[in-house]
Amino acid sequence: MEVAVLGAMMLAAGAAPVVMGILEPTDFYRPAHQKIYSAMYRLAERSAPIDIATVASELEKTGDLQKCGGPNALIDIAASVCTAASAPAHARIIKDNALLRQLIEHATDLAEVCRNHPGNIAEMIGQARNRLDTIACRAEPGRQRNEGVTQMMDTIQPEAIDWMWKPWIPLGSVSILEGDPKVGKSTITLQLAAIVSRGWGFPDGDGKPGAPYGPANVILMNSEDPLATVLRPRLDHAGADCTRIFALTGVQWRNGAVDSERMVTLQDVDTIEQAIIKFDAKLVIIDPIQAYFGAGVDMHRANETRPVLAGLGAIAERQRCAVLLVRHLRKMGGSATAHGLGGVDIFGYARSILLAWRDPDDPNRRILAHTATNFAREAKSLLYTLDDGFRWCGVDDRTAEDLANQPQQRGERKPAADRTAEWLHSLLSDGQIPANEVYAKAAREGYGIGSVKAAKTMLGVESCKVAAIWVWKLPNAQ
Repeated sequence: MEVAVLGAMMLAAGAAPVVMGILEPTDFYRPAHQKIYSAMYRLAERSAPIDIATVASELEKTGDLQKCGGPNALIDIAASVCTAASAPAHARIIKDNALLRQLIEHATDLAEVCRNHPGNIAEMIGQARNRLDTIACRAEPGRQRNEGVTQMMDTIQPEAIDWMWKPWIPLGSVSILEGDPKVGKSTITLQLAAIVSRGWGFPDGDGKPGAPYGPANVILMNSEDPLATVLRPRLDHAGADCTRIFALTGVQWRNGAVDSERMVTLQDVDTIEQAIIKFDAKLVIIDPIQAYFGAGVDMHRANETRPVLAGLGAIAERQRCAVLLVRHLRKMGGSATAHGLGGVDIFGYARSILLAWRDPDDPNRRILAHTATNFAREAKSLLYTLDDGFRWCGVDDRTAEDLANQPQQRGERKPAADRTAEWLHSLLSDGQIPANEVYAKAAREGYGIGSVKAAKTMLGVESCKVAAIWVWKLPNAQ
């Protein structure tokens, strides 16, 4: 069958366009036939004639002529054809056989994966569905297909990094500010917003105002502090131009004659980008990040957080703005790179990481350290105080790693039982969760099984069986 199709294409000029609308090189079973068909394909793309001589010449160029049996093999293929009229029908049979081989291979691989059971059923189903969809696309030439988008690096024009605050906050990228409660993370973000809105200078290497940036507009997404009683007074105290700062608080839509509104999440990339464009914002502050991931996104799973962060990063790059995420620290210590709440993938995606920390030597001072950056050397740490409002007060030689490795002095912390209960309540606030998943998340955050069980009792968390799986839910939850 394959020989009949290849021979018809070399003998009848009208056969090639029809067959090439049906078959791809990989549809042929024999490797030699794949090489011959690929040579014909290249000739067709150059609008060159397809016959024994041109195909032999094309195979010679790639060193495949002898691998395919030499010129005599091409002559034998052409001589075996009785009529070229059946080429389209034969091509469809070859296509069907190729699809059957792919389905058999897919089913075999899937059976092997299921036997080994890697553990993530949803991911297994997703991969199986994607592969089956690829086969379906090949079966229906008119169906939309996903193809890789490539670009030759020679066509890319090198660009220098643009900075809002060098080397702390680059433009066109995502940065993270992380720290414990009571170290002034939100206050720092409002101070930065004030600087941008007024066009003032950010602190430079000696802690004094450096090169100015702006004035420019700022978008503020803050889920923890009231606008009227906390954010506006703090912005006023920082000297911000509040006509340049816009709070993005929700998403509106119309259902018939009724207007509805909900909280904006990082999955609302179109809404966020529209706001950036509308106000020509150059700084977007999202405080805290865990409040904005949205339902269905586990911030400890890279496969769930990465698409969200990628969408945010794409916005920053397109709009040439800086995105600053605020992140709380996890309960457990460790290296500076492992302190932040959520998966390490969040750390890996950011281009610059800032760490706010209590000064171990002075309870009235805080330290803003530079944990990492992709584009420059880390900056010298800055000192600041929150007494009587925010104030920069010099530089410090201690690095983020120095601070993370010192004995923990992380401020006023609630008793362990209360912290565990707060964590569990927050975890279950979005709905019931399988008990084994609760324990797994607790382990990642440094909470022991005993403390989680105690918190369950303290909160009156209910256990019930759903489809043979024990789940936990808050009392009176639906």
